[in-house]
Amino acid sequence: MKIREIFVGGAAFAVLACGCSVKVRNGDDEVGGNGSEREIPIHIATAVTRVADERFEDGDVLGLFVVNGPEPLASSGNHYDNEPLTFGGGALNSRELYYRDDRTMTDFYCYYPYAETIADVEAVPFRVNADQSTPERYNGSDFLWGRATNVMPSESLVNIQMKHLTSCLRVVLKPGAGWSAEELAGARVTVCGLKTAGFANLKDGSVEAGEAMAEIVAKNDGGGVFSALVVPQAVVNAELVKIEVGTNEYALRTSISLQSGQEHTCTVTMNKTSGSINVGIVGWETDEKDYGGSVE
Repeated sequence: MKIREIFVGGAAFAVLACGCSVKVRNGDDEVGGNGSEREIPIHIATAVTRVADERFEDGDVLGLFVVNGPEPLASSGNHYDNEPLTFGGGALNSRELYYRDDRTMTDFYCYYPYAETIADVEAVPFRVNADQSTPERYNGSDFLWGRATNVMPSESLVNIQMKHLTSCLRVVLKPGAGWSAEELAGARVTVCGLKTAGFANLKDGSVEAGEAMAEIVAKNDGGGVFSALVVPQAVVNAELVKIEVGTNEYALRTSISLQSGQEHTCTVTMNKTSGSINVGIVGWETDEKDYGGSVE
């Protein structure tokens, strides 16, 4: 198997690119420029921001579907089905891929993390971790998707813009009366009552939440900031955030629509008042509404 490398940049939205020469083949033998069939290698470039560290890590595997137009993406029988692209040594590695010919418009669908078997491209199951307290388990909850359609075969790079299909919930604890930043830095934040499994549609990047539910332990980013990756879904007047500081436990009830690819920030100002705690919430990033309230 011939290996093709796709070189990766290290910054956010860095370009991952590959370079391959165009080969002309006649049957199974490579010939010169006057061959009867011109096969063009596929050059892939993706732009993506990883949630945690803005880069892929060794061992990360992406999946790629290549579809000859005007056919739609199918679970099998495409030009290439679920080809693995493995990151290692600063590059993405795969076997060499070719267009069908030099004139068929081609569509590309890419996703991460890779699944060896996909029964239905319109309902690819994924799950976020209930314990996201470590960077590894937080990163392991990410799901990325992208596509490039109506691409004319050529030696040019195929640019695939990948986006997060998960939603990121950030809880920022602000010390008010009676609390110090040091005390809140050691808090434990749990996201409650959310569905933790979902199904991704590789055709259009839409997500449907499943039925499994669990509390999610958020990652402590330091400075009173806590983050969790969640399956997109609507929360209606439900307990969303639980905050534990020492032996004290407080719950925040609110409503929010958690959207794919969006980071929602919830700033909680904590004040000790007669043995209780008051919580004021600034607007969510997506809708700019005020979700003020209090807990005891």
